[in-house]
Amino acid sequence: MFFGGTNFGFTSGAHHFPSRQYKPLVTSYDYDAPLNEAGDPTPKYYAIRRVLEKFYSKHPELYVLNNDRSHKYGHSLPTIPPSSTKTSYGTIQISGYKTFEQILADDLLTVTTKLTNGPKSMEQLSVNNKSGASQGFILYTVKDILSLTKGLACQVNVTAVADNAVVLANGQAIFQSLPSINQFQFDLPAKAENLSILVENMGRINFGPMLDRSRKGLLDKVLINGKIEIKEWIVHVLEFRQGTSNINGWKPMQTTPDATNILQNGPRLFLATFPIDNQQLIGDTNLNLDFDWSKGVAFCNGFNLGRYWNVGPQRTLYIPAQLLVKGVNQIQIFELYTYGSNLTLVDTPLLNQG
Repeated sequence: MFFGGTNFGFTSGAHHFPSRQYKPLVTSYDYDAPLNEAGDPTPKYYAIRRVLEKFYSKHPELYVLNNDRSHKYGHSLPTIPPSSTKTSYGTIQISGYKTFEQILADDLLTVTTKLTNGPKSMEQLSVNNKSGASQGFILYTVKDILSLTKGLACQVNVTAVADNAVVLANGQAIFQSLPSINQFQFDLPAKAENLSILVENMGRINFGPMLDRSRKGLLDKVLINGKIEIKEWIVHVLEFRQGTSNINGWKPMQTTPDATNILQNGPRLFLATFPIDNQQLIGDTNLNLDFDWSKGVAFCNGFNLGRYWNVGPQRTLYIPAQLLVKGVNQIQIFELYTYGSNLTLVDTPLLNQG
C-alpha cells in the first residue's frame, strides 16, 4: 500500500471469519504506508526513494547537441512536493446539543418505517427507494410493550443482532451490548411502556468467506421470556446521508455541569464551533476527543469524518484543510454513551495509543 488515507463517513470495514469474532476497523487507514494520512512523505517513503536513486543513477544519460540548444535524456526522480500545513486550533467548548427525541423527529436525519411481522435487517427495509439501508444506525421501537408484558418485569431475548446495541425503556438507557456478541438478553423493568433497541452498523466485512453474509440490525426474533415474539416495530433509520450541515434547533449547554456525563436518555448530537479569521492560514488538523467521550460519529461542517471509540488505538480523526472555511466552523458529535464539555483540534495525529 502506497497511501491508505482515511475511511471517511461509514466506510471503515471489518474482519470476520467463521471461527473468530467480528472485529471492526478504525477510521484511519494510515497503515505505515510511504505516504501518511495527510498525504505527506514518511521515513518509509524516503527509504524507498534512496533505493530507487541507486538504480536510476546507473542508467546512461544521452546528451544531444545542435547549433543553438542541447537536450539531456535520462532518468531522475521527481521533486518531492511540500507537506501540507498542519494547524492546532486549540480547545473548543461544546455550546449546544439535540436530544435523541429531537434527532428522531428531524426529517433531515431520520427515515421512519413500520414492521408488522417481526424485525428485519437494515438491508431488508423499504427505504431508499426500497433498496434498504446500508450504513449508520437503526432504531427499533415498540410503542406499547405493556400489551405484551401486562406491566410485569420480564426478560427480553434478542436472538441475533449485528453489531453494537443500546437498549432503552421509557426513554432511559438500561443495557448496552458489544459488537463481539451476536445475541443477548436483558431485564425489562415492570410497567415499562415502550422499548427501543438502537443498533449500530460498525462496518462491512471487507474480505473473506463471510463477505456476503454481512447483515446489520436485528436479524431474528425478539422474545419476551423466551416465548412471546415482538412482531410490531416502528423503525427509524439514521444514515446521516445528508450530513449535519443544515441542522437547527440546538439546545444551549448548561452553564453548570451535569451531575454525571452519562447519557441516560439515549444518544445526543453535540455542537461546537471555532473561528478562522481571514488572515489565518487554513491547515489540516486532527479532532481529539478525550476520554469523557465514549463512542460515536464526528462531523466537520456537516461532513462525516468517521467513527470514534475510546477503546483505541486511534485517538484523533483527520480533518483536511479543504473541509474548513474562513469564518465560523462547526464540529458535531453524535455520542452514544458519555460526553465531555470540550473538544481539541491538534496538529499531530494520535493513531497508535494502545
